[in-house]
Amino acid sequence: MELVYAAEYEFDTAAQESLAKLHEDEILVGDTNYTFACFWHRQAAMQGHSNSQFRLGGLLYHGCGVATTTTATTTATAANSPEENHTRAVPWIRKAAERGHTRAQYYMGALTLNEVGGLAVQDDKALSWFQRAAEKGYPAALNNIGWMYSNGRGVEQDFVKAAQWYQRAASLGDQDALCNLAGMYSDGEGVEQDQGEAVRLYRMAAARGHASSQFSLGIMYFYGRGVDRDDTEAMVWYRKAAEKGSVDAQCSIAWLYNLGRGVEEDDEEALVWYIKSANRGSKEAQWSLGLMHEIGLVLQQDDDKAVEWYHKSRSREESLPDAGLHLELIEDKRQAAETATAVGVEFDAVEWYRQRAEAGNAAASYNLGTIFEKALFGQPKDYEEAAKWFELALQQGHETGKERLVKLCA
Repeated sequence: MELVYAAEYEFDTAAQESLAKLHEDEILVGDTNYTFACFWHRQAAMQGHSNSQFRLGGLLYHGCGVATTTTATTTATAANSPEENHTRAVPWIRKAAERGHTRAQYYMGALTLNEVGGLAVQDDKALSWFQRAAEKGYPAALNNIGWMYSNGRGVEQDFVKAAQWYQRAASLGDQDALCNLAGMYSDGEGVEQDQGEAVRLYRMAAARGHASSQFSLGIMYFYGRGVDRDDTEAMVWYRKAAEKGSVDAQCSIAWLYNLGRGVEEDDEEALVWYIKSANRGSKEAQWSLGLMHEIGLVLQQDDDKAVEWYHKSRSREESLPDAGLHLELIEDKRQAAETATAVGVEFDAVEWYRQRAEAGNAAASYNLGTIFEKALFGQPKDYEEAAKWFELALQQGHETGKERLVKLCA
């Protein structure tokens, strides 16, 4: 009761913050009460308590216990859109940042960089906020300054400086920085290329549960970069990343099941993982589902659904160029099938693919490779024949043919 008295009658900001935290952390009444947490943080925040300003901003940002009254007995909350919540949060986070609150300064940089809460994208202001937090050794701010140098945001692009900032953040244990620095060693940007060092850094962050590093470590094992090629180990790390929600890892698990590398070949299991990844926006998984519908792999052959998935894989900024090749091929095939039907001739899809492939169509070559690899359209499984068509597809510009060749020629 002394804490409540100090908070309510003596206007003690430390007591007000403590009460707010008790309600946040389920300590006071065995349950969270974000309305009361907001109320007490607001009381301290209005008196200039920077940590309560920041924490109030955080609660409002996530729509927790939005209280609009000024009495401690209120239990009403308001349901707002995420945009409204973010807009309400920003002024309090800014107040905390302006009073020198390090995390608030970092978050103001991030919010500005990502145009959140009504803030306009201003790279120079975002950089300024990050620098203020970085001056006090905040690892995430150091990492983000590195990111800005790496991407030329708010500063002239400079990979050497990016690597230096990443190194500073990584030395403080920032997992994002470890991952970013590993990527620079892998690509040889800003530092001398060193795949072994990249693996070491990825492994450090991956061991701490960093999903992007776990996925990247899987890639290193899959391609044999800095380590001996090991598909089984790649699958181990892909699964760890997938468990943490990595969409790319989910797609890579599907790919390994489809290829039969590191696990027994299982196209039905691949389909399960492709669907998970595709539904969360992976363009590679969406493309793969398009292919599976186009050639009838596990799924019933359905050009309409193939077209739908191929278009989804092209709806993002960085679409897969191979999708366009397959969309054109499907349209050509439809016209050829209609012409054959009109003259009373049975349409032979495999023969038609063969003719188109020999005429230089990369998508037709790829489809033929898959047909012989997976024994589709009544064709026998023939890896030698499949490899021939995948190699031709690769020569004709189909970017997805390389890994299938690796598998068939291993």
